[in-house]
Amino acid sequence: MKTKKYPLLLDCDTGEDDAIAIVLAIMSGLPLKYIITCHGNTTLGNATRNSSRIVSLLDASKIKIIKGANGPTKPHLWEPPGFTAGTDFLGYNGLCNVKLPPSKYKNVIDSGQEKYIKELAKLIKKEERVDYIITGPCTNFAKLCNYMGKDIKKHINSLYIMGGAIYVKGARGAGVKNTSHKKGNKAPDTWAEFNFYCDPYAIKKVLQFDLHPVVVTWDQCINFELPFTYINKMKASKPGGKFIVRLMHAFMKIYGLKNKTKFELCDPLTVMSYMGYGHLKNDKINITTAKKYFGKSYHDEKGYSIKYFYVKSKVEINSIIAEMMRKLGIK
Repeated sequence: MKTKKYPLLLDCDTGEDDAIAIVLAIMSGLPLKYIITCHGNTTLGNATRNSSRIVSLLDASKIKIIKGANGPTKPHLWEPPGFTAGTDFLGYNGLCNVKLPPSKYKNVIDSGQEKYIKELAKLIKKEERVDYIITGPCTNFAKLCNYMGKDIKKHINSLYIMGGAIYVKGARGAGVKNTSHKKGNKAPDTWAEFNFYCDPYAIKKVLQFDLHPVVVTWDQCINFELPFTYINKMKASKPGGKFIVRLMHAFMKIYGLKNKTKFELCDPLTVMSYMGYGHLKNDKINITTAKKYFGKSYHDEKGYSIKYFYVKSKVEINSIIAEMMRKLGIK
């Protein structure tokens, strides 16, 4: 694992796999200082409450939760205001209906939609340089770029983003409507990955700032899924691990088994990438904001520079998953 000397900020729409990313960061001893919440997987209120309660569950009293954006940077071309990934697989609370005790701490900073970016910029400048991981829509960071301008490059040591589908069709999530425009035409090649679909304007803005982010795309995430047979054997003794086991079982109960799907590890994989697992190569991508292909990401030689996360073999995939489980205290 690489040594990380800069404070870490985690920007997430805390649903089921964002929750694992938070637990993983804390249990791995990463210098996580702030969690910024966002619309996306669930409501902003749920995302904020979930983040606060997870931090409390793990007795991480020094971590503060910043209540962030409640909607995209511009009106969505397909969805109504306040849309989320839906309750079919995330439950009413975004955590597959798993209940957590109220937070022991007053750890939520709620500056309001008009002021939170100004306050977030102040905190980042005070830290001088930070590492920043985004596992939800890029709305907060795009607003931060707009507010700080070119000055932001002096304060971001590294940027990691979970999102996009460059060489495969995207994971649509619930409610993604740009997949079928005519009866009988499902147009699978137009599927957008959900995080980028939530706010494609935001990711495009972020890429324009030439920060060369590490992007963990759906292309690689599809290799990191846990079947129910694996989940059913999982055991843990610490609060964080026990919560993750409950969460995965709950997902399989309300959605996974009947839809024959596995549990996706996209967001914790992004944290593993930050810790130095996997490999990176230079790539160039672009995002479309045209309605028909809204949120679709694709390789573009004239596009924006990123570092593309990838793995080389099934052996490496299994090794990363095993190390992730170890860090989560799961056997």
